[in-house]
This record gives sequence, structure tokens and C-alpha cells, in this order.
Amino acid sequence: MELIILTSISIILIVFLVLSFINEHLGFEKFNLKSKITTSIIILLIVNLIYFFDSYHEDDIILSSNIVIVGIDILFVLTNFFLLIFKRKGFYFIFFLLGLLFLVLPFFSIMMFALRGLPHG
Repeated sequence: MELIILTSISIILIVFLVLSFINEHLGFEKFNLKSKITTSIIILLIVNLIYFFDSYHEDDIILSSNIVIVGIDILFVLTNFFLLIFKRKGFYFIFFLLGLLFLVLPFFSIMMFALRGLPHG
């Protein structure tokens, strides 16, 4: 149960980070706070409904959603890294650091799955 909570928190963080990056990159506010909250709630609702109604594949759903979050976050970090190099604007560095910071929760959840497979004792 704690892994779905960690996955939900990492989904909220990455959705807010990507939508904030889009706002900052475009130069005007396309996504206000209300639309960011609505988008993250819809994504969380979809993931949690799939998790709770498919009780046979609970662990697979959490693991695959964490792998997707890690993939999105790595692409986000690489995008900001190259934009930081070529455009030399300071706010790309902030998004780069936040992307690296937000990699902690999905990696922690994936490592919890890895530790489950080890024999006890």
C-alpha cells in the first residue's frame, strides 16, 4: 500500500514539473494552477482505479508505472540539460535539478520491489 502512495506522489511531482516547464518555456501561462491540479487528479484517478480494480496484477501495475515515470523524468532531465547547454538560460538549470531530485521516489519504489525478491535471513 505504501508503494502506491509513493507512486502517486511521484506522479503528482512529475506532472507539475512538466506543466510548469511548458509554461516557462512558452513564456506565458498556458496551464494555470487549476488546470495543473485537474490534470494530476485525472492521471492519479486513472492509475489508482486500474490498481484497485485489478487486484491480481497490483505489483506489476506499480512497477510499470514507476518505470514509465523514470523514463519520462530521464527524458525531461536530458531535454533540460541540452537546452541549458545550447540556450544558456538559468531556469533550465532549475528544472534540470528538480528533475534529478524527482528521480529519487520512483527509484526508491523500484528498489523496494528488488528487495522483495531477496530471500530473508
